[in-house]
Amino acid sequence: MSKIQKHAAFIISVLIAYLIKDLVLYLMGDFKKMHDDRYFAVGIGMLLVIVIFYPLYELLKELSKKIVESFLRRSKRSVNSRFLGLTLGFVLALGILYGVYAYLWYNINIITDIQSALKL
Repeated sequence: MSKIQKHAAFIISVLIAYLIKDLVLYLMGDFKKMHDDRYFAVGIGMLLVIVIFYPLYELLKELSKKIVESFLRRSKRSVNSRFLGLTLGFVLALGILYGVYAYLWYNINIITDIQSALKL
């Protein structure tokens, strides 16, 4: 895997892991409301970080590597350029993640915003 592929896989892995972290924090908010003992909640939160995030990051790193390699093989056939295929796949993945983050953080639906902008 080239340096560019490794960096692209790393960036996508980190963004996906952060999305999963937000989900866990959302669930932890409910957990914290159920328990009055803040020290216990802190301990459980730290345990979740260790148990979930390290294996999750390693899994996403390997999964991203396989996805990037697979996408490059397919895109190389269609665009006849490995770099262009990687660039298009990376931009597509970032666009999807951008849409998910916008929805989760600000309740913005990018698809409906684009549709309404195109109807002008």
